[in-house]
Amino acid sequence: MVLVSLTACILFCMLNRMGQFDWTLNIKGGKYDHPLWPLLLPVLFGIVILGCVVILEKIKPAAWVLSEIGKCSMIIMYIHQPWRNGVLIPLLGEHYSMGIYILSSVLISYGIYWGAGRSRVLKALFVG
Repeated sequence: MVLVSLTACILFCMLNRMGQFDWTLNIKGGKYDHPLWPLLLPVLFGIVILGCVVILEKIKPAAWVLSEIGKCSMIIMYIHQPWRNGVLIPLLGEHYSMGIYILSSVLISYGIYWGAGRSRVLKALFVG
């Protein structure tokens, strides 16, 4: 199942890169041009991501990293857009590296999670 999904994802990415397949998911705007793609593509990519996580969980250091990222996932969800729009774009412009965006978002969010865990009040409010 994962190999079939991976093959389909690679195919869609290649077609998108060549300009033969142009598709984006706009959940906020709710604009869906085709009834199949908004369901099929996220499911395929989700299966691939799940397969990668299952493999990475078997590697002890990677399992620890995934566990720590999972603990601050809500903070990542709320921080990544303000970080992108308020810091990265003004500093680096529109054409920044996706790796820098992901790594900096995760590190900033983990720092907030770690700092909130040090204060009893913040821990009760944000960490649980």
